[in-house]
Amino acid sequence: MRTFGLITILTVVAARVLLWAGRCRHRGKLGLLPPVTAADGSRISARWYCPDCRAEWPAGIDRVGTSKTIRKFDGYDQSKAPLAAAKAEQLNKRRTAAALERAGQMPRPGSTRKKPTPFPRRQVG
Repeated sequence: MRTFGLITILTVVAARVLLWAGRCRHRGKLGLLPPVTAADGSRISARWYCPDCRAEWPAGIDRVGTSKTIRKFDGYDQSKAPLAAAKAEQLNKRRTAAALERAGQMPRPGSTRKKPTPFPRRQVG
């Protein structure tokens, strides 16, 4: 009877050790599965996935109870139009100057190169 109890205890301990040693510790790279809609229309939240043991568990990063869109602009403010037009004109001038400089048609500040002289126009008539 005593031997039977000892064998039973050793078997249970060995089974527990094998189960403990065989389980995944999720040490490798995990995958993040995106939230999806199931075939029945229910929403499945984002989940972590372990490719070693094929286990999935909730990621806990859902936006429950928050608005999906954030309003950043509402309406038109006429008082901001002149400043916006001035900024657009300044940006256009800077872009034009940069393009002319890249094309070699505008001297850089501090350069000693002279501006080309225009050809005299002929008068037709």
